[in-house]
Amino acid sequence: MMKRLLLALALFAPVVLAQVGQFGPQQVQVKGVVLRGVVVCVPCELQRLHGAGGHAANATHSIGVRTTDGLVFTLLSNEAAKPLLTEGSWLGKLLDLNGRTFPKAMVLEVFRFAEVKAIGAARAFDYFCFV
Repeated sequence: MMKRLLLALALFAPVVLAQVGQFGPQQVQVKGVVLRGVVVCVPCELQRLHGAGGHAANATHSIGVRTTDGLVFTLLSNEAAKPLLTEGSWLGKLLDLNGRTFPKAMVLEVFRFAEVKAIGAARAFDYFCFV
């Protein structure tokens, strides 16, 4: 009986310890990026693209960016992103964004951004949010 217990501990302890370590703080390299994308309301965009449930009643916008290659990032709330997060006039505008992304998270920390002017007076994208 004792041999079985020791064998089980020897086999499963490394697996359990590895799993526990997954959830602690990790020193991982974050990635600096330059992205081009459209400012979107993430729930509305996921509803439009994938049929997700969208907004709850009286919900606020959860602002993000849909990149030109189709990835959707949620914006991390910081001073540089504050205008994007608080001013609805940015929805649907095409931007170049400098910032960083984090491993295993579709979150963008914005350092700076600039609007990409559309050709002529037309906007690059028409955008509609359901809120």
